[in-house]
Amino acid sequence: MVAKKTDKKRKKKIAPQQTQEESPSKYAFITSLLLFLAVFAIIAYVRIIPFLNNEGTAHTPDGIFISDPDSCYHARRILYIAQHGMQLPLYDPLLAHPHGDIPIWSPLYDWLSALPSFIIGLGSPPDYLVVQTARIMTGLFGMLELFLLGLLVYQSLQNKITALLSVLLTGIAAPQVNVTTIEMIDHNSLLLLLFAMLLYANHVLFMKSNEARFTIIIITVSLIIAALFWTWPGSYIYIAAAVLIQLLYSIVTRKIWLLNKLSIIYTISTALVIPLAFIYYSAGGKALKFEYVSFFTVLVLICIALFFFALNYFLVLRTKNYRTIHLLKFAITLLTLAIFLYFIVTPLVEGISYMKAQNKWLASILESGSIFHVQSAGPKLFTLTPIITSFSYLIFIFPLALILLLLRAIKIPIELYCTATVCSIFLGFLMLNQKKFSAEFSIPFGMVTALFIMACLHFIKRKTHLTVAIVCIIPFILCLSPYKKLFAKPNYSPLHLYYNAFTWLKNDARPPQMEINSPPVETASQRALVGVLAPWHYGHYIHLYSRMPTLADNFGFIYLNNNPWQGFYDMAKFFLAEDEDEAIAILKKYQCKYVLVPQPSTFETFPLLLDQDINSYFDYRIEVINGEKTIKARAKPKFFNTMAFRLSVMYGSANPQRDGIAVTTKALKHFRLLYELPGIMLDGKLTHPGKIKIYAYVEGEMLRAPSDEDSPYEIEAVITTNTGSFVYKQQGNLRDGIIVPYPTTYRGTGTHKFTPNIE
Repeated sequence: MVAKKTDKKRKKKIAPQQTQEESPSKYAFITSLLLFLAVFAIIAYVRIIPFLNNEGTAHTPDGIFISDPDSCYHARRILYIAQHGMQLPLYDPLLAHPHGDIPIWSPLYDWLSALPSFIIGLGSPPDYLVVQTARIMTGLFGMLELFLLGLLVYQSLQNKITALLSVLLTGIAAPQVNVTTIEMIDHNSLLLLLFAMLLYANHVLFMKSNEARFTIIIITVSLIIAALFWTWPGSYIYIAAAVLIQLLYSIVTRKIWLLNKLSIIYTISTALVIPLAFIYYSAGGKALKFEYVSFFTVLVLICIALFFFALNYFLVLRTKNYRTIHLLKFAITLLTLAIFLYFIVTPLVEGISYMKAQNKWLASILESGSIFHVQSAGPKLFTLTPIITSFSYLIFIFPLALILLLLRAIKIPIELYCTATVCSIFLGFLMLNQKKFSAEFSIPFGMVTALFIMACLHFIKRKTHLTVAIVCIIPFILCLSPYKKLFAKPNYSPLHLYYNAFTWLKNDARPPQMEINSPPVETASQRALVGVLAPWHYGHYIHLYSRMPTLADNFGFIYLNNNPWQGFYDMAKFFLAEDEDEAIAILKKYQCKYVLVPQPSTFETFPLLLDQDINSYFDYRIEVINGEKTIKARAKPKFFNTMAFRLSVMYGSANPQRDGIAVTTKALKHFRLLYELPGIMLDGKLTHPGKIKIYAYVEGEMLRAPSDEDSPYEIEAVITTNTGSFVYKQQGNLRDGIIVPYPTTYRGTGTHKFTPNIE
């Protein structure tokens, strides 16, 4: 009886203790859940709001106008895959007119983005379903990447707050938002996910002991590495980061046995990349080529595998057991590695030349170079605005946080240390030299900054009080103020207005069916009827909405032919040509009938593409707009003589007699204006007409002059267009003959007023 009473007393004492222990756990769970939902809501909102605020969709019949040119490229491929039984897109007759070509882009992103709509649409999904599903997939890839980042930090530190803060700071960084918003259809979203998967898989691999089973993790890492190349041929940068992380961890922790596992991983990934290399080779590509996934990629992965094999054999030579055997294996592996490296040298040198040329082009469109510089086609202007806009004021904390992390002043597990430091060094290098790829390596920014903030708050809490630590959060929150633009209503993009021009071009030309994987147009006459010479900026729009081939596009400088830059250069030569006959020769060379001409500011970078002196075309001055310094270009007389200016501003006339035009140039005799983009009412304001003009090359009509004497003449005619009228004015000498692009029988042409002997 005494024992029973004692047990009852113990139970009464223990019961309240259990309630007190369970209560904090319950509150902690609710707090963590609320924080998770808040972070999820913020990062989801900034990815959805650009699409919801996209007013331009109201100006297109189908409501799915895509304002980003790269998204147009992917949308066209995804539409083909989803509506053609999930076939891989290979030969494209709209690229590199007049012969067509095979783009270098790997197909995995497009194929995965097409799969949901193909299933939902039972094999025949409508365009709207395909495009909107692809947009959702882009956002989904971005959200999954952030989930894996949070999981990586949490499993390493066992701290939910640090993990959520890492996700938040990474998820609202502008480089991440720009490529994962559902307004975009961008392969970078899948690259971000695959890179996050690779970092997390590395973490799982590092946590295993030598006695564990590695089959699943080895296959997983191999698949991720191969998937990177199946998504983007330039994935060498991710592989370089992964190799350095793996090598650093193996050496620091002295897990030599891990080198053998890594060599197996890269051997398997090599086998998984071979099918894609064979596809490009079968399609006409070179066997060893840097620009696309060729057998050069296969050799690179083999060399990485052999490197880990050789390093493993070298390090185990110190053991007494089987030293001779290991020495022989090391020698054979080293010799094999040297042989493969020999075959890599030549395509690698060619690849470096290619990267320099590509970097030159990217610099001309402000996607290359340092993030600390604003550069038009002319001078550089040092500024902190781009980096603050991209990463907020917290970017100034990042270098200090990285230094403290490198010095181990911020204590974290070694596997996370290797990942964070290597990726952060890559991010810093890219921000200084190649800002284009800063999105892919923005993962460590949020991670390292979150570690620094949490370390500071923990230090303040330990030295003072929790209340003081909470108050100290405010300065860090204020540092995020540049991100307020993510929640603001975006500026309207004029590209939505261009939809009407692209569809008009299609209706006027009535091009034949030129679908992906279809045979090329056989006759030169058919090709000449549909070819469009336009600035490369508009190539993908013309492909998607006009269904017509172009000489150049946003990726048009990279194809599998022997001279991938020629068409790109000739496009620039056409618009900078001062002689009409030279421009016509380029049109005939590439069998183009139509010329699409945007506003003159589009051509500011074209002299750079041709290695010409930019200062002979433009003057540059620094202006302050809304408190920010910017570079403005002013055209010089040399630019007034180019085809670009004469078509864009002068309507091909010597003096069109339009408001705001006070320049006189030489009239063009073989370019007839067919269409001018009209102004559209937007927010109660009428946009200016003529943002795009479409011309056709014509032989022209020879007018009969009243005399054939050697004397000057002047001829005028009022030309009525779809937006109004202009005066076609031509001056010349009678001995050269009079050729006009607007005969009296052409619609909208008034009576030609002929004035001889104008001197």
